[in-house]
Amino acid sequence: MTSLREIQRELEAGIRKDAEMRLKTKEAAEGIRDEIRAETPVRTGKAAASIHVEKRKDRRGMPAWWVGTRLWYFHFIENGTGPDKLGSKSPFGPDTPTKEYAPFAKVAHRHGGSTDGIEVE
Repeated sequence: MTSLREIQRELEAGIRKDAEMRLKTKEAAEGIRDEIRAETPVRTGKAAASIHVEKRKDRRGMPAWWVGTRLWYFHFIENGTGPDKLGSKSPFGPDTPTKEYAPFAKVAHRHGGSTDGIEVE
């Protein structure tokens, strides 16, 4: 009788050797990127355009991709901001609260995941 672990090892070995599977994982990452872009509010388009896919080092021989942004203010879009503190010297104005749009969290939730343990760069 074949164990679940043996089946998993055989599947992983096949994926490591399969160029088509590597391409499919990249396509899946690009699909996630596109969903996040669609959830991102558009003012200038810069925030949505900043979301991209990067190849990462394989993990245990399995293809790995990073979908994210390095736009310095994207966390304001994801998490929102509260009202400015009294006496704030905000360069954006005296009252600049931003609503929480959570494009990454919405897409993660849609695919059965969460934002727990998300990599922040």
